[in-house]
Amino acid sequence: MSSRVSQPPEATPEVVEAEVARLRQTFDEGRTRSLSWRQEQLTGLADMLSRHGGELQAAMAADFGKPGFESFVSDIGLPLSGVRHFSKHLRDWMQPRKVRLGALSRPGVGWVVPEPLGTVLIIAPWNYPVELVVSPLVAALSAGNTAVIKPAELTPRTSAALAELIPRYVDPDAVSVVEGGPETSQELLAHRFDHIFFTGSTRVGKMVYE
Repeated sequence: MSSRVSQPPEATPEVVEAEVARLRQTFDEGRTRSLSWRQEQLTGLADMLSRHGGELQAAMAADFGKPGFESFVSDIGLPLSGVRHFSKHLRDWMQPRKVRLGALSRPGVGWVVPEPLGTVLIIAPWNYPVELVVSPLVAALSAGNTAVIKPAELTPRTSAALAELIPRYVDPDAVSVVEGGPETSQELLAHRFDHIFFTGSTRVGKMVYE
């Protein structure tokens, strides 16, 4: 049996505030809006999973004994499939769509224009600690958002691996991995986010909802 690894230390309120402000500044600068930027982030995530999938699988096995085949399918293969799907359709999804207007609006024309939300928060669970970080991140970056990631503190090796790898493969000014436990989650939730991806317990879900 592998030796126990302590949970990541709680991030200070100052660190959390600085990271959220930094990502909001990146979004406000407009750098995340272009198709080329979004595609670069998807390519980076695909490279990370392809090159370091074994490392992430080993971390999950050490954290909670996740079998290799299951971790490959659910935490490596599934988000890789998502990256390919988003990459294939992203250009079309970004295009404005013309909509039919009622008679009272004629001769006007109407369009639905996809717009990014801003800065989002991703809070991941312990049982799918890679898939439920990367898949929401794929969606967030494809939509032109910046993202704060809070990995599961109950999988410290996986959390540490994600914190080390993600900034190497995506824009570090647009994505921040903030490690810590429940107190860090509370500090993050004290800030306003434009969207929150959360998977976890009903109890914590109610806190997120509030």
